[in-house]
Amino acid sequence: MYLANISRNHKRILLVGAPTVARLMKNDKDLILIDRQPFQGITQHIAIEPMFSNPKIGKFDLAIIDPPWYIEDAKKWLLWTLQYVALNSTILMTIWPKSFRPKEYIETREILKFSRHFGTAKIMDKTTHYETPIFENFSIFAAGKETALSRSPRKGRIIEIKNYKTVKSPPTSLEKNKWHRITLNNYQISIKIKPETTNKKEHYNKENTVKYWPYVSRRAPGIEKITMISSNNEFSTTNTSEIFDFSEKLRILEQSHPSRIYDFLKSHHLTKSFDIPSPPYWRIKQWQHH
Repeated sequence: MYLANISRNHKRILLVGAPTVARLMKNDKDLILIDRQPFQGITQHIAIEPMFSNPKIGKFDLAIIDPPWYIEDAKKWLLWTLQYVALNSTILMTIWPKSFRPKEYIETREILKFSRHFGTAKIMDKTTHYETPIFENFSIFAAGKETALSRSPRKGRIIEIKNYKTVKSPPTSLEKNKWHRITLNNYQISIKIKPETTNKKEHYNKENTVKYWPYVSRRAPGIEKITMISSNNEFSTTNTSEIFDFSEKLRILEQSHPSRIYDFLKSHHLTKSFDIPSPPYWRIKQWQHH
């Protein structure tokens, strides 16, 4: 609630990756939410990911950023947001808690040093709190217990930055990997499309014996092999041109025969073990992002 309440003293507010804060704020606030997930219930919502587009949305006197808790993501999201913040304004950015990982202390010093290139920066006394998302419950179940890699911390710290430098629009990212997402009601499947996927064939394992991915961290062993994962943390490790064909088939089915999507997913070896919700669907949507 702290991040939502602090908005009372500001006129224009930019929220980057913070949809929950946006929903807690008053409806009469002049705010814009930047978040790649399209279903947030916010009128002024631009469904993009920072660093991949620079929309013309003017300047703001407060920005609240909730980036992934990795040092490079924090730097990139801050740099992207700075182009939209007026001079002598405030940026509040969430970061990882103390003892979050072995190099936490070094990374905290690094993000503070980076932030001070653009103004004053300090860690506030306030903390942020998060609810446990559904997919983390599945990862904990699969791991058999809570571990540092199967559960993210439920609270974080806040860096307050007062900027005194004008920052130009940074170049958009050249990241080549894409994610294709399909949403059926509130259930979602994410498919990783690599550049080589369209022309490179490799052996794949049709017997996916582990139903739920037991981790939530990017540092988890074997995560680079995952090419498909659901909002319930069900996963597949296929890495062939079939992934591209699979996503194309989904796209075509939505346009021509959406009623056949369920049968396709339940009969395909990559997703037949997934707990796909049954039709009829009140929401079907597909989109791609980096």
